[in-house]
Amino acid sequence: MLPFAQGTLEFLTPTAPPTRQLRTQVDATILCDQHGAAPMHRFAGALVDFALTLIASAAIAALCWLSLRQLGIALPENAQTIYWGLGAIWGLVVLSYQGLFTMMNAETPGYRALHLR
Repeated sequence: MLPFAQGTLEFLTPTAPPTRQLRTQVDATILCDQHGAAPMHRFAGALVDFALTLIASAAIAALCWLSLRQLGIALPENAQTIYWGLGAIWGLVVLSYQGLFTMMNAETPGYRALHLR
């Protein structure tokens, strides 16, 4: 053997994990130790997220309105055009909001407030 060659390591032989003893037949049907959230709790978390996106959309719309007013650009007289613009702002905020938390692999603030996963 060469003096600079790597020696062998002596690892322990792997052993099988201990078998779990079930107390009742119900224990055999449980697939996960974590409980699922009730639909009402998920709905409450979604409402918190909805409110946050509405607040952010209102702030962005107000900034856009102030910027247009500062530049001297008049808003359209047609209310339907304004509604479509507000809807587009809200849609972009929702997509950004959900996309951000999906990319971060984290729960949204609404789910975090209610301790949901």
